Amino acid sequence: MSGSHLSEQQIQALRQLLVKKGAELASQLADVLAGKKLELFSMPISQGELRKRKIEQRLRQYLSLVNQQRQRLDQAAPEFGHCEQCERPFSFEELWEQPWLQCCPDCAAKNA
Repeated sequence: MSGSHLSEQQIQALRQLLVKKGAELASQLADVLAGKKLELFSMPISQGELRKRKIEQRLRQYLSLVNQQRQRLDQAAPEFGHCEQCERPFSFEELWEQPWLQCCPDCAAKNA
């Protein structure tokens, strides 16, 4: 793949969005580990030990995904923003909604 289909300004905006999301997730994870009550998707979630582990695991996975995409963007901007399976480029709008996207809807459906 040669060159990015995204402008430098778009790449910078997505980088900032990924950094912001990573910080938000890290803060939420710290709150869960401290035993604080946390709301995900606007739904209050009790902090029983089993529930806490599930939330912690989900936050860790999500944070890992965001960090992987940020590193991918930092290390190889031309490859960032493409489906990792079929290499279809994501539009800036798709990436603005979810800059951690890895697969296009077609490939995600095939893997489901």
